[in-house]
Amino acid sequence: NLGVVTVNLPRIALESGGDKEKFWQIFNERMNIAEDALVYRVERTKEATPANAPILYQYGAFGKRLGKYDQVDQLFRHRRATVSLGYIGLYEVATVFYGPNWEHNPEAKQFTIDIIKDMKARVEECLSVLDEIPPQIRFPHTPTLTVQVRTAAQAEAALAAGAEELNVLLLDSHTRDGLTDAEVLVLAERCPLLVSLPPLIKTPEEEAHLTARLQALHDGGITRFMVANIGQIKLVDDLGIDFMAGDYQLNLTNDLTAAALSQIGLSRQTISIEMDHARMQELSAIGTIPLELVIYGRLPAMNTRCCPMGNSVGARETDQPCTRPCVRKDYALERDGRRYALVGDRFCNVYILNDRTYSLLGHLKEIAALSLDYWRIAGEFMTPQEISDIVQETRALRAQILSESDAQALHIFQTNTTDGHFVKGVR
Repeated sequence: NLGVVTVNLPRIALESGGDKEKFWQIFNERMNIAEDALVYRVERTKEATPANAPILYQYGAFGKRLGKYDQVDQLFRHRRATVSLGYIGLYEVATVFYGPNWEHNPEAKQFTIDIIKDMKARVEECLSVLDEIPPQIRFPHTPTLTVQVRTAAQAEAALAAGAEELNVLLLDSHTRDGLTDAEVLVLAERCPLLVSLPPLIKTPEEEAHLTARLQALHDGGITRFMVANIGQIKLVDDLGIDFMAGDYQLNLTNDLTAAALSQIGLSRQTISIEMDHARMQELSAIGTIPLELVIYGRLPAMNTRCCPMGNSVGARETDQPCTRPCVRKDYALERDGRRYALVGDRFCNVYILNDRTYSLLGHLKEIAALSLDYWRIAGEFMTPQEISDIVQETRALRAQILSESDAQALHIFQTNTTDGHFVKGVR
């Protein structure tokens, strides 16, 4: 409970001089003051930082673990905390207007009931404002729509379409098209931002390059980073970075994994893409850490250090430079004719993309009921136009779901997509 305000009803009655019209006028004024005071309590509490009360905010006493620089407001939203509006002297109010021994007077009794009904109606109205959603909505949580990007064009497309958070993947392709540190810092001034480490870091050269980038970004004010494997946790921790999130490659599938990842310092976790709906329900019920779910994107079917382009046609040897420059249109061809696009990075790591887009958009109504904190669009291997379209589609569908209207079938559902967690379709 963040605070209590008590309304002195007898004082209002005495100030009205027995005039009911004046009573309701003063009552409305005092109720407005009470509401302002409660909202002030909420806003004042939001100014706290997790470091002010580490046991409460950072070590789980409030039910979730936050990083030192996280916003504590995320713990209070969606009716996880309360402010209280109380009253005193209801009996005395009736005495002012109807005299003593009014208990058997139906008019006096109804007057006291009307006062309480008015207060309750105001509380419901205030709650709808604080929740920032209409009171008739029953879904308890509005997830943040986060978009993972690699390039400046992708980032601009996501923000223009309404992305509420950017997840910047530090992955340069062979064409050096990734976001520069300076561009990342500029984006961080425009929107909430998370920086993701690339899944593959194999050589000392790669680690040194990435460490230098992380240090520069941290020095520039970036405080939130996402890791893709256990080894990266130490890399980030050694730089003195307080907030770490875990990507889906960490294979979060149950409460034991969630507890273990929390214990080693992860403040936010991404659910494994192998999870089915029933197991996601179990995981979301734990409520000890903010959870993220990938709902759409071009996901790699495999990440490999063995470059099929260079090894097969580029005469790539360990002691010789590759004679086959990476090109975006390279792909692996399966026996049944399916094509897997190949994307190589500057260190010759290769991302073999799934032949179908990964999608849970057809199941967002069930997912919304899980009250997850973040929905992610994995746009790092999508075109800016594809990102723009899917962000707008997802926002529209989320609005339909949260308003409990019948979601209309969107054209994106008819594309070549998987059914993700619900039907094993990722090959």
